[in-house]
Amino acid sequence: GSRGSRGTAALPRGSAVEVKEISTEKRGYDREAWIQGYNSAQEETCCSLYSEALPKGLRGSYFRNGPAKFKVGEDQIMHPFDGDGMVCAVTFDGTGHAHFRNRYVRTPGFVEELEAKKMLYRGQFSQKSGGFL
Repeated sequence: GSRGSRGTAALPRGSAVEVKEISTEKRGYDREAWIQGYNSAQEETCCSLYSEALPKGLRGSYFRNGPAKFKVGEDQIMHPFDGDGMVCAVTFDGTGHAHFRNRYVRTPGFVEELEAKKMLYRGQFSQKSGGFL
């Protein structure tokens, strides 16, 4: 079958479609907040905090991994699947302290592009500068 482009269904020839702006209320999400998800993490960091609101005895670590770098030099990553990965951890020590740290996953490609300050490898959905492939 035929596929529509970018989230639209294929329509029979001769069909007319009226396009209307959808308000945030009808959309169900905040588009500006969603766009902020494509801002790159600017640095790796470590920090700690203390809060009496944290339950005493709360111990353990929470890890999250996912894309965090969406720009290589002047090249913009076009899809989150192509973003360079980062691992973040929050560790609770059971005394009201929480410790945060994050680090980019240093694949050989990440290191090479960091040194070159430009995209060297095509991602799944993003093109490198200067061409289709």
